[in-house]
Amino acid sequence: MKYSGLLVVRRGNSVKRKSAYAVVSLTIALLAAVAWPVQTRATDLGAFIAAPCPMALPEGVVEGQDVLCGYVTVPEDHATPAGKTIQLAIAIFSAKSSEPATIPLLMLRGGPGESALSAWTPSFASPFGQLLLSKRDVILLEQRGTLYSKPPLHCPEAAAVEREIVLEGLDEVQAQTRRTEALRICRDRFMSEGIDLGAFTIANNTADVAMVMDALGYDRYDLYGVSNGTILAQRVLREYPGRLRRVILDSVYPITLDPETYGNLPTFVCSAYPLALRQMLADCKGNPACRKAFPDLEATTHELIARFNADPASLAFKDPKTGQQFQVTVTGDTLLNQMYWAMYNDMAYQLPMMAHLLSTGDADVAFGADMFLPSGASTFSHGMNISMGCSIYPSATASAPDLEGLDAVVYQAAARMQGGGSERCKLWGVPQPDRYSLPEIVSDLPVLLMSGELDPITPPRNAEVAARYLSRSVSAAFPGLGHETLNSHQCATAVALSFLDHPDASPDTSCIGEMHSGFITEPIAARLVALQNRPPMLRLALLIGSVLLMVSGLVAWLWGTVTGHNRKVRHGQRGTRARWFAGAAIVLNLSFLVIVAACNPMAIVFGYPLTLRLGMLLPLLSIVPTVAALAYAVLAWRDRLWSVFGRVHFTLVALAIPVFLWQLRYWHLLGWRL
Repeated sequence: MKYSGLLVVRRGNSVKRKSAYAVVSLTIALLAAVAWPVQTRATDLGAFIAAPCPMALPEGVVEGQDVLCGYVTVPEDHATPAGKTIQLAIAIFSAKSSEPATIPLLMLRGGPGESALSAWTPSFASPFGQLLLSKRDVILLEQRGTLYSKPPLHCPEAAAVEREIVLEGLDEVQAQTRRTEALRICRDRFMSEGIDLGAFTIANNTADVAMVMDALGYDRYDLYGVSNGTILAQRVLREYPGRLRRVILDSVYPITLDPETYGNLPTFVCSAYPLALRQMLADCKGNPACRKAFPDLEATTHELIARFNADPASLAFKDPKTGQQFQVTVTGDTLLNQMYWAMYNDMAYQLPMMAHLLSTGDADVAFGADMFLPSGASTFSHGMNISMGCSIYPSATASAPDLEGLDAVVYQAAARMQGGGSERCKLWGVPQPDRYSLPEIVSDLPVLLMSGELDPITPPRNAEVAARYLSRSVSAAFPGLGHETLNSHQCATAVALSFLDHPDASPDTSCIGEMHSGFITEPIAARLVALQNRPPMLRLALLIGSVLLMVSGLVAWLWGTVTGHNRKVRHGQRGTRARWFAGAAIVLNLSFLVIVAACNPMAIVFGYPLTLRLGMLLPLLSIVPTVAALAYAVLAWRDRLWSVFGRVHFTLVALAIPVFLWQLRYWHLLGWRL
């Protein structure tokens, strides 16, 4: 639906003013109820038209009060401004301060093809979002072709086919054929709707930014771009430097590359994965606990990749949605793919333990169904990704750099993951440029370059390249983080806000010195992974059953003591001693269970806290009274200390204690850990 007649704001009348929210919020709600559709008028070109927010808002975020949504109409092709038009979705989140800064922050998403509104809106109800809004309005631009802009180059067929490929067990050739057919269906649909796929280019995207900010009435603004959005941000910096105050580039793609130094673009991009993996290996070696737990991590990783390529593992999984069984063949390339995305998504901390599980033959424990089976739905716009990507990246293939050993294997895997772009561009009918690199940006604007040290596609090396042509840039590399750092760690958020707020744009980066790469090193992590992927039902039943029996024994004996029933029972003194021994063992073990329950499971896997290590003495201390309780269980039957029911109950309780200790051993919670 298109909406009109709500609020048209032209240059000089900024929609950021909170008074505007009160005026339009009721109107927005009424028009949303009647869903008044209109065609875009010529007078709407370059104007902001308020409309109901198309994305779901998190709890606590009120439309018309905390956020104002709408559309800006722009030419489909800025080279022909009198031609067809498209609409770009906008969301303006209001600053929390009563006296907000006059300069807002415009945020550009990456991909290309990611939806800014769906990706970032939920965060505005979080502490991160509240910090971001503490002093300034934040504007989210849904770039042309993405989910909520009109028309969206959204291709649900492409998302659905990825799920079909896994469930049907297609090989790579069959999978590629199915993907191509899905994209062809999308292309034909877009073309039948009269969409010019060649108009969704980086040049038009850059012009969109200027027109949108004109429509919103902002003469100057701060700019944040992440991942592929850093290319767009640098284009804006090149074309419209006078409109910007400060720029943040998060997970940077430099737009100027020296081929003599770095080779062509695919070579530069593919070499990022070996750099990140090399950094992860160095971080583990520099971490005493990781070094001790995994002393030969590099050799183990290299050997695993070779082993699984030579002898792939076939794993059976069940679709959690439908219950359908499916098979996955795990090769060395599969491992490299999983490692890549773990590092990308800030989960490199689990990779050494995963390598350990695989090296011990626990492949079915290391992997879960969700690691292979896509949901079949996505907010990602594949059509926009192809159109925009083809306008940015030239047709080229990665060369073979001078790498050896694990680095060479990882580089080759990255090259395979990055392939296929030229075929998609031909299918889409969008020409690719002859070259990627642009002349250096001449600008003295302050720029913050943010990188995750374990990012496998835009590592700190990229920021170093960009810093050579951004004369007033400051680089911040965050240990342990992967791709997109701003909301991944409180230190990254603090550095970015410090950069925006500090008068001379000198961010406080001292918190980086307190960061480090943590790794899962405790063996209990393997059990927790199994609990998630392959629950050990028998062991869980034994654990729960032994705890319930111990609790029942403690409750029954305490009740008997309080009521005086125990004193009336035959052989009361011997029976009392038996219950005291069993009760002591139970109290020690249940006390330890309380300590375990009070611990954060995620903290445990990185290293047992002191409280837990001290608590582990309790099960060890319970061994002596447990042995005594078992001896009394035998005597109870020989001397008929209680009724048959009493003897059966006591025996079961006494046996439950060693069963519980056995389960503690399985969970790596039994032993001396001081």
